Amino acid sequence: MPTVFEDPRSPAGEGETRYLGVAGEGAIFGLEKGVGQTDVTDGLSNTIMLVEADRPVIWTKPEDWNLNPDAPLQGPGNFRPSGFIVLLSDGGVKFILITIDSDLLRGLMTINGGEAVSVP
Repeated sequence: MPTVFEDPRSPAGEGETRYLGVAGEGAIFGLEKGVGQTDVTDGLSNTIMLVEADRPVIWTKPEDWNLNPDAPLQGPGNFRPSGFIVLLSDGGVKFILITIDSDLLRGLMTINGGEAVSVP
């Protein structure tokens, strides 16, 4: 497993990662076809690609984190007491507080919802 997918402060287990792709309807890993930069009309810097999830998965297992539009904090908001790490589609890394508004987070996790959002 590439070391970039390990968390040295809280290792998940050998060959496991907590950094999962955001999947589901409207998410970057939600389409059957590949997603290109032009598909991310909300902006690469305003679209979350990976989240730090509350459960580790085996690195080689093709498993993502499925966005629940009604509860977008379910999963990534439970590992750390104050928030979680995300990788944006432009390569930026941010720490998102668990106090983030659910509508804002949902907007950040979709590629083309047309929401006027930006990462806090």
